[in-house]
Amino acid sequence: MTGARPGFALVYVISVAMIVSLVITATLTRQDAQARFVHRQRRAYQARHDMLGARAVVELWLNRTQPADLATIAREPGPHYTFDVPGVMRLEATLSDGQGLPLADETLAPASMRDTYRTLLERLPADRAGLVRASGPARFSAATAPREVLAALLPDADTGERFADDIVTLRERDGLDEQSFFRVLSAAPDGDSLVLAWRPIVTFQPTVWRLQITVTDSRGEPAVFGLVAERDATEGVTVLESLTEADLNRLAAGDRDRAGEQSEDR
Repeated sequence: MTGARPGFALVYVISVAMIVSLVITATLTRQDAQARFVHRQRRAYQARHDMLGARAVVELWLNRTQPADLATIAREPGPHYTFDVPGVMRLEATLSDGQGLPLADETLAPASMRDTYRTLLERLPADRAGLVRASGPARFSAATAPREVLAALLPDADTGERFADDIVTLRERDGLDEQSFFRVLSAAPDGDSLVLAWRPIVTFQPTVWRLQITVTDSRGEPAVFGLVAERDATEGVTVLESLTEADLNRLAAGDRDRAGEQSEDR
């Protein structure tokens, strides 16, 4: 019996050592997890702080820029606005027409437009996701309207598709203005009535803008987000929607898909 005690003691010592090792490992793992959590929280707070600061800077720029000048700026390659705080951050904003879609509900439009608006929405594809917007002015921009929206301006599907093709070709080749748009529309069957019906709903002076904003911090790490904002000549800037980087990628993918479909159709 006495000869077995050293072996028992050895097993006991090994067991205690293993338990202590497991406790230390669990403690270190928990501390590491807590440190990562705190780091993520700090980064999230910093990202939100940067986003709010960048948003305020961009809103100030929009307020200081005349609406007509924004349209000219948006036609040039971006970024269209930069703001530097040396050693702290750099902000770059790219502007694009955000008014190419009609409103999702005719009741959001002025009463004088609702019947015509209802007709437009009924002609759009059943799955209208990506072809309508939730807020902003009722008029939509012909310069960036998707092909499906343009085709819905005419009662006949085939004629509508040909009209949409003509408008897309015109705006890609020569640029589109009010005179050329309504000249093409008036050439369609019953063109004078179509011009009368759609002139109040189509605009060539957008006031809603989509902005992609990149904020690069002192470590060179970029954060990307976006805004949809209305720049009204009298009421200033109203932010209609905040966009994540995923939202911007989804919108860009939709734009590319529609551009590809238009090229294939032609």
